[in-house]
Amino acid sequence: MSLESLIEASGQLASILAEAADGQVPPQTAMGGADRSDGNWLTVADGVPVLVRTRSSNLNRDYDDERAQEIDATLYFAADPVPSGSGLSSRHRIVVTAGGTGGGRAAGTYAVIGVIDPNSMGRILQVDCERIRVP
Repeated sequence: MSLESLIEASGQLASILAEAADGQVPPQTAMGGADRSDGNWLTVADGVPVLVRTRSSNLNRDYDDERAQEIDATLYFAADPVPSGSGLSSRHRIVVTAGGTGGGRAAGTYAVIGVIDPNSMGRILQVDCERIRVP
């Protein structure tokens, strides 16, 4: 069974949220940092099939050789779910529901840490994430 078939058969759907629209600066807190509270995120894609694989323990991976990130889940998409040219990046959050849209139950909210195109063909997107909210 192909990974694309597993993604479709998982019954998990993702909503992709962005902290600000393309070309805009995210809202700021009183201290001048980006306001990453839940109320300020924009939905850029909804109902995207996804396959979530949680890890039994956190994995520390140095993407920029300056700091280690906590990766406790890997999400797989059949293609880049962000329709704009910028693509999925660390400025996005992913909200996953299981059982379909509308009647589905929340499965978690994830902060994107790194995005990998493992076969360099744009057919599968592997997204390393940190789970930031459990239902």
